Amino acid sequence: MAIELESVLPELLLAVTTANEGVHSNPIAIRITPKEKESGHLTLQHLQTAVIAIHEDGMIVFEDAIDSEHLDTLNDRMVKDVDDLVSRAGTHFK
Repeated sequence: MAIELESVLPELLLAVTTANEGVHSNPIAIRITPKEKESGHLTLQHLQTAVIAIHEDGMIVFEDAIDSEHLDTLNDRMVKDVDDLVSRAGTHFK
């Protein structure tokens, strides 16, 4: 039995709206400590804050979780990928 999208769309929109009611425009951010970074584990307090943020906002921001050198490497690779995609015939990015 096929379901028509139009028949369930209002319910889907209500579900998305309800799920995002508590979302803040400024998500909760946790600054990772050097000890947490080294061990790979959050403190109990940071873990509790993260669980609350995920429950309320659906996301969490971890500050200082990734070394800037890794981000620089990722950025370099992504810039090369963008250059490659833009240079392809028929691309919509020009």
